[in-house]
Amino acid sequence: MGISEYTKRLEQYRPALANLTGLLLMELSRDYVTQLYAAKKSRKYTRSMNKTIELIHYMHNNYSNKITGEKIENELLVSFDHLNRIFKQIYGQTIFSYLTQIRINHAKDQFDLMDIDAGQYGKWTTKKYALPELKRILSKWQTDLRERAWNSLFWGNHDQPRAVSRFGDTSNPVFWNKSAKMLATCLMFMQGTPYIYQGDELKKA
Repeated sequence: MGISEYTKRLEQYRPALANLTGLLLMELSRDYVTQLYAAKKSRKYTRSMNKTIELIHYMHNNYSNKITGEKIENELLVSFDHLNRIFKQIYGQTIFSYLTQIRINHAKDQFDLMDIDAGQYGKWTTKKYALPELKRILSKWQTDLRERAWNSLFWGNHDQPRAVSRFGDTSNPVFWNKSAKMLATCLMFMQGTPYIYQGDELKKA
């Protein structure tokens, strides 16, 4: 095998190798935490470890609310500074850095709709979305933020094809009209603030 052929094959396998490396690092991190927990079986350390687990559950359940060091102390009955030191020792980041990542991940979930029909060439494709997946995303918008936050409702934006073309049927004027009304009705009857991209109100495709 020549050097050029070897280089070409290396480039082909580079993404897969990067992914496997990431998975390996995650496993090593998980093993490290497990070993650390086993090696530190003192009563004091075990209590602190349990508190960090309680804290993670607390942050995941209350990420949309204002969380302060004082609230954490009152909730878990532990010194915030002490817990923050233990948390960083175990997870490699501070409590509030971890909380920020939780919030970012949940914010990304609100854009699942954007890639529901993405194909080989991203949004420039004729792939059709799966109706069960669409229902799952819209239901998640309603259930995950209920009594937590007020969601923004949308079918698309300036980076996406028109909503009636993506989610409706524009094969003839009758279906086109009914599709546009159906999409508008669905958006307006969900909890949240609806956003309509300019032109959608005219049923543009």
